Amino acid sequence: MVYCLACYQDRLASVFDTASELRLYHRRGDDIHPAGRLTLVSQDAADRTSALLACGVTHLYCGALPTATRRLLEVSGVQVTDWLCGGVDEVVAAVRQGSTDHLRMPGAAQAVPSPASAR
Repeated sequence: MVYCLACYQDRLASVFDTASELRLYHRRGDDIHPAGRLTLVSQDAADRTSALLACGVTHLYCGALPTATRRLLEVSGVQVTDWLCGGVDEVVAAVRQGSTDHLRMPGAAQAVPSPASAR
């Protein structure tokens, strides 16, 4: 599995569209290992989605995400966990432990399983 964090500096970007880089991680067993970084120069949603898919991303962790972008990613097989906030190390630790609920943005609605993740 390839996990991706949409980041701005050393935190999740508050909005996916403002992420300056994608940090990629491979999951092996119970651990998550860094797999690289991709600097984002385009703010176009289609370009960002294409970059995620080209890197083989299976899971995206991010802040706010436009509904159309979320749908495009999910239809392409990417499981999305959005409306999160926190530092990179904090998010990776939460993913490793299997729960990101405590990283939900204040005021964000509880996550509703998407059709793609229910498959």
